[in-house]
Amino acid sequence: MTLLCQEEKIPEKFKSEVKIVPLKGGESKLSRLRLIASIVKILIKERGAVIIFHDFELLYAILMLRMFNNGNTYIFDMHEDYPSQILLTKKINAYLKPIIYVFLMISEILMLPMFDWLFTADDFLKNKYKNLMKNRITTLFNFPNFRQVSRNSQSSKNLSLAYAGGLYFERGLKELVSLASKLRENEMHLFGRTFTKEEDLFLKKALEDNSNIRYHGYTSYSDLLEILPSIDIGLVLMNANKKFRRNISVKQFDYMLCGMPVIIKSGLVSFVKDNENGFNVSGADEAAERIINMKRDDLKRMSLNNMSRIREKYNWNNESLKMIDGIKKAISLKGASESQEPHQALQGKLQ
Repeated sequence: MTLLCQEEKIPEKFKSEVKIVPLKGGESKLSRLRLIASIVKILIKERGAVIIFHDFELLYAILMLRMFNNGNTYIFDMHEDYPSQILLTKKINAYLKPIIYVFLMISEILMLPMFDWLFTADDFLKNKYKNLMKNRITTLFNFPNFRQVSRNSQSSKNLSLAYAGGLYFERGLKELVSLASKLRENEMHLFGRTFTKEEDLFLKKALEDNSNIRYHGYTSYSDLLEILPSIDIGLVLMNANKKFRRNISVKQFDYMLCGMPVIIKSGLVSFVKDNENGFNVSGADEAAERIINMKRDDLKRMSLNNMSRIREKYNWNNESLKMIDGIKKAISLKGASESQEPHQALQGKLQ
């Protein structure tokens, strides 16, 4: 396996596990175009390889790559609805947004069918593209790797709470603080960073006014998985607006992995069933009511239910099998119309 990525974005832990081809990149539009050209230059030399693209701008690389009949199988990994994201961003002039949106929509219509297969991050994207791809598509949920977790929650009468993620207003920072103010006897642990000066000042004031809030700042994922099993309940209270209501919050699965009942805001894509592994709530008021009424026996039952869900269903082990199956199908379809030899070799490697 070979990983092509920018030098400064190579995770240290991967350097000894896969072959890495470092690329010089940058944030400017020109440097991104140069990056695409560098990747195409490398890929046209490949023969009979399975190549998976992850960044949206690499969609345009397929135009050049299809000029070479080198037996490669091309797969695109679509993890966002990029045209819609353009309409929601505040970084682009309002007059330009509709133009860019239409351009990206046309790009998808023209380019995506040139790929042999498409991976999507959720069912919304699958339904959006399945006709365009003629069902050459697989949904891969971003579930965590399963690991055996030992719960280490406290025996205190008052349940402890946790939120992990960006501490932004749109991600529910005000709801979290409101909840903490209603549950003065319950500790609330916040893991993450603010983004704006206004959010930073708001959090600073919240810490002064609420002695039960414990602010940990940025915490690595590995450290987080060591800490969360000692906390009782996980919170997902972001606003169910256009930006978030279609996206799946992966934090609900991290909480489940750690045996934490999940309280998630209604309107978000939820994998929580009320009173089975958590609760769907309208806001801070209902969340506070649910937490106050939750008994230790309820907590233990929902904790076991969540760990069972992760072990049996919501884990990357299962999703990786779907990924391998999608790759095999893409190779088979490719092999049906081109020389079979390189594809048969690749099939063998996937067994």
